[in-house]
Amino acid sequence: MLTMGQAAKEAGTSKATISRAIAAGRLSATRNDKGGWDIDPAELFRVFPRNPVTGFGNGDVQQTVTPSK
Repeated sequence: MLTMGQAAKEAGTSKATISRAIAAGRLSATRNDKGGWDIDPAELFRVFPRNPVTGFGNGDVQQTVTPSK
């Protein structure tokens, strides 16, 4: 299980994004004894797929230069 911080790092996103996904019901998580979230890695990567190039992130690639023809 991952903490919210670990999940955010693995997904290449912020803790706020993870929190919003949990609140919206898109990402399943359970409360632990300390009041934090426990997130199953399989569930995390179902919602935020790994980037095959970097190994983390949601796979979105930002284009900064327009390719020439």
